[in-house]
Amino acid sequence: MIKPTDFHRMWIGVNSHLLGHLVNGKVLTCSHEQVQFVLTAEAEIEQAQAVRAGLVDHRPAYVLPVTPAVAQALAAGETIEVRVLDGAGEKAGSLRLAGGERQEALRTEHGDQKVVSILASQLDAGDFFAISERTRLSRRWVVYRALTKFDDGQVRAQRTAPDKEPSITVEGEGQVVYLITDRSAMLAKLGWDDVTPTAR
Repeated sequence: MIKPTDFHRMWIGVNSHLLGHLVNGKVLTCSHEQVQFVLTAEAEIEQAQAVRAGLVDHRPAYVLPVTPAVAQALAAGETIEVRVLDGAGEKAGSLRLAGGERQEALRTEHGDQKVVSILASQLDAGDFFAISERTRLSRRWVVYRALTKFDDGQVRAQRTAPDKEPSITVEGEGQVVYLITDRSAMLAKLGWDDVTPTAR
């Protein structure tokens, strides 16, 4: 079971695009290692608790309230620790939110990759992205390639490791995923052709 001290090892990147959604009242979700998080502006805490209630069947889920002061710090590019709330609204620990537009290093099944946080709804066909998945013994960051643009609340995606389930559907407009910024390096590593005429 996840311990509150484990939260200190985790971070979620909150760039200006995600922050804009938060301050405008949108509730975002993010899978991170063994747990899930619901990010919300402090004023939307009841809505966030309802979203959290729908996630806990899969694995533990917590709420991260973003106060106006936290939003201001993130807009300035700061990395700040915020409290993590359990289902009863009690503090369960704290987690780092990284503000600004910088890329972060994420240790994936294909080695360390530079990533930026985006919503699943921003994915284009051909984009490589990482999501956290459960294995029998642990969780790890798994890389997929989007086969479609976001449409009707979902994205079809292709697993980049051939020995695993070949494709999945990523659902939820507010789901945060980690876009791998160097598409060409991933294509070269895998020996694949691009699926779109232009690449980012």
